[in-house]
Amino acid sequence: MFVGDWDGDGVDTLALRRGNRFSFANENVTGAALEHAFFGAAGDEVLVGDFDADGRDTLTIRRTTQFLVANELGGPVDARFFFGAMTDAALAGNFDGN
Repeated sequence: MFVGDWDGDGVDTLALRRGNRFSFANENVTGAALEHAFFGAAGDEVLVGDFDADGRDTLTIRRTTQFLVANELGGPVDARFFFGAMTDAALAGNFDGN
């Protein structure tokens, strides 16, 4: 399970993952997911954040020390970079509040 503001309305909701398929709920109510997207591969480490400051959270995949950032749910990879060591714990967040 992952938590994020997938549609930019200021409310965090749930997403679940099965392999490389992600299902997103944009409301905190019982019912089916409203959106589905495919990203990465089964076994990739997933991070959630608003990586382009547009008010919507998206997914980042970590493979060893490579990070793949998509700024649209299910969209193409917008940025690739290497950071840290394989034994590091990766965290995402808006640490300076901007």
